[in-house]
Parts: sequence; C-alpha cells; structure tokens
Amino acid sequence: MQVSGVVLHLVADARAAAEALRAVRAEPGVELGPAQDARRVPAVLEAESPERSKALLRRLEAVDGMLRVEVAFVSLPDARTEPINEPGDR
Repeated sequence: MQVSGVVLHLVADARAAAEALRAVRAEPGVELGPAQDARRVPAVLEAESPERSKALLRRLEAVDGMLRVEVAFVSLPDARTEPINEPGDR
C-alpha cells in the first residue's frame, strides 16, 4: 500500500471549486482533510501500488476546477520487518 499526502489547489470560483471537490470525493482511495482556506484542501491518497498512485494523482490533476495537486509526502512500502538499529547498537 502506498500512502501519499497532497494539497489540492482549487480555482477561485467557489462553484467550480465545490464541483471539483465533489469529483474528488467520488474517487476511491481519497480522504479529504479540513480545508486550509477556500482554495487549498489537504488529502490522503491510498493506492495498492506506486503505479496506481500515479494514476490517481493524474486523475485528480485532470479534474475541472483543479489548478494543481501538490505532493507533500509519499510513504513507500518497505519490506523490512526489523528495526535497522537495535537499542544499544552503535
């Protein structure tokens, strides 16, 4: 599972921005956070693979009323199951 934190930047027109948010809410794997202001909304994207994450990002960027999608954080799957350093290791 790949998790990404993004900021959605919306157009200034309130009606178009509201329509864009409705379209974003319809996307599976997207959870919206509280709006920072009328034009910026944080979101978390969850996808099964990096390829699906990129595809989701491209769909969001193509939504009418979206200026851009700014990626703030990406958590990549890690196969490690043990800590790199044990307490007391040097």
